[in-house]
Amino acid sequence: MTGQGCQGVADLLVRDLGVDVLVEDRFFRVLARASAKNPNGPPARDSKGHKDEYRKPQYEDPEIAKFVQLAWTTKRPVLMPKLPAYDVEARVIFPIVVGGEKLKGYLHVFETNLIGEKHQIAQAALGALAVEIVIENKQARLVEEIKKGFLLGLFSEEKDQDAHLVEEGRLLGIDLTRPSWLVVVEAEDSNGTDVEVALKSIISDLGINGSVMPLMNCYVLFVEERQGNGEIDWAELNQRLEIISAALEKTLPGAEISIGVGRKCLKIRDYKAALREAQKAITTKKLVSKDQKRIAGYYSLGLLALLTQPGNERLLVDFARQLLGPLYEYDRANNTRLMETVRCYLQHRCCVQSAAAELFIHPNTLRYRLDRAAKTTSLEFLNPDRRLEMELAFKVCDYFGFEVLAAED
Repeated sequence: MTGQGCQGVADLLVRDLGVDVLVEDRFFRVLARASAKNPNGPPARDSKGHKDEYRKPQYEDPEIAKFVQLAWTTKRPVLMPKLPAYDVEARVIFPIVVGGEKLKGYLHVFETNLIGEKHQIAQAALGALAVEIVIENKQARLVEEIKKGFLLGLFSEEKDQDAHLVEEGRLLGIDLTRPSWLVVVEAEDSNGTDVEVALKSIISDLGINGSVMPLMNCYVLFVEERQGNGEIDWAELNQRLEIISAALEKTLPGAEISIGVGRKCLKIRDYKAALREAQKAITTKKLVSKDQKRIAGYYSLGLLALLTQPGNERLLVDFARQLLGPLYEYDRANNTRLMETVRCYLQHRCCVQSAAAELFIHPNTLRYRLDRAAKTTSLEFLNPDRRLEMELAFKVCDYFGFEVLAAED
């Protein structure tokens, strides 16, 4: 009895060769596994469940990475010796190539003496796997159209379609009746790498209940709470996303990874707002954040997330220009650094000594600049409400750019 698709090919290969085989995608996620020792039973599978880290010897062990690179560059079978550290027997690794050049995965045959008929059988299985992958790709393109329609409905303004979306979501592996987090993943300059396949491989290996869908120039990841697994709070979600981010860094070297998170979705109408929030979180973090973390939660952005709601743009710009505009124009006209001085002073909680130390100036020089800034504008450093307004004005400038302070013609 054999399975279907890649599993079916693996089962037939085990039957004909009498050795264990393993099929992986290009990111080393197990697609099929079959054992000669247990031909009638189900193939052994990796255990599921959330893991604390994403570990792949193919990326981390230089010795194994050497063989992977060889298979990748030559597109020819590679003999890998026994690996005692991983309790893995010697095998031949066949790259699964589609279209003569696109490497889509790996076929591992745990036998080193593949000559004559055995080699022909392995090559035939390799061709069958390539065909299965082509078929799967065609099916995926059809599913892609369904996904697009689903997302359009989920993020649209139309009402009275909840029942339809719930049913369509279930067909795509998403249960909209359960609480879910909506995550947006951007991977820039990934050299044409299939980011969606990489994400699917990673969340599968990590045992995360998630579904991935492409949307415009990004990818939407639905992280679903499952019955019996407990609630996923922001801290736990952030931990999982940190692992996904690190895994993407390994699988997509050179790519600029950004991850944004919206609200937890309890109802269907929450998803549109969550998408907007996740995208806004990414944009805002790129503009104003100094830390190197790739993950931005919308509500972890604090007050700025609330200030930059759609419709507030003009009001915020006018507020910042009225408060800081004269200072900005003075600096431009006199080639001074009053804006920088004021901001540093506020960041150091109005401590002259520490602000002067950061700016590498004498405290008296700092006092002179602050006095000049106060005379140039209506800034009042001793008034806590005015200090708060100045700090907010600087945050608005971080978001929209300091050039918005220029006087309008």
